[in-house]
Amino acid sequence: MSAPDRRRDATGGARRLTRSRADWVERVLSGPVLWLGLLALTLFALGPFVWVFLTSLKTRAELYATPLQYLPGRLTAVNYVDAWTSKLTPFSRFFANSLWVSSVTMVVTTAVSILAGYALARFRFAGRNVLLLVFLATQMFPAVLLIAPLLSQWYALGLIDTYQALIYSNFSFTVPFTVWMLVGYFDAIPRELEESALIDGCGRFGALCRVVLPLAAPGVAATAIFAFVTSWSCCSRSRSRPRLRCARCRPASSSWSGSTRSSGASSRPAS
Repeated sequence: MSAPDRRRDATGGARRLTRSRADWVERVLSGPVLWLGLLALTLFALGPFVWVFLTSLKTRAELYATPLQYLPGRLTAVNYVDAWTSKLTPFSRFFANSLWVSSVTMVVTTAVSILAGYALARFRFAGRNVLLLVFLATQMFPAVLLIAPLLSQWYALGLIDTYQALIYSNFSFTVPFTVWMLVGYFDAIPRELEESALIDGCGRFGALCRVVLPLAAPGVAATAIFAFVTSWSCCSRSRSRPRLRCARCRPASSSWSGSTRSSGASSRPAS
């Protein structure tokens, strides 16, 4: 056997050995090791939620007991009843406020974003790319920078302590990014489908409703969920906005910390 043949055999043997080792590692990692790792990560992520849930089932004495009790000795739902029926902090009213504001913001944001995103995706005009960059650039700035100008506008329009103030502010946070999202979804839909609908007698709006929206339904759903979650998160920042204190328009998240502090202070044993 010549030297080149020996080198080829050695190289082939090394490759086969490396491939067999890689196959063995893949079999091990794709088996119990992979599932055990995923299970450990899942338990780690669910840990805080399980702890909060178990804490909510404890009595006040068990909550402030020393040493710490990890499991409730007696399951009770009195904390949930107090949270929803308390006269001091009517959490049910605050939750309904957050749900109403987030739902209205989601519906209005989705409707406006569909029309704006479709126009930006299908029509070419001067400044289109600049407008998309501006929409994307708005996500670079923290929302807290808009509190002062929004508050001055609320004063000027007489919208202090109203639902409209929260809806308008959430609307300004959600629309730019949702429009930018839907432009990408609409761009992925072939224009030929709309052209066929136009030839068959549909107008531009009819083609949008009958052809484009059914195909872009996953993107519209993702946009609606994003708008709702963002609006719900923005409600938690409303507690930093001055004079938003009336129970009629106060969101749920802004009252939770105050209610827990007040309940904790009232239930703490006297020294």
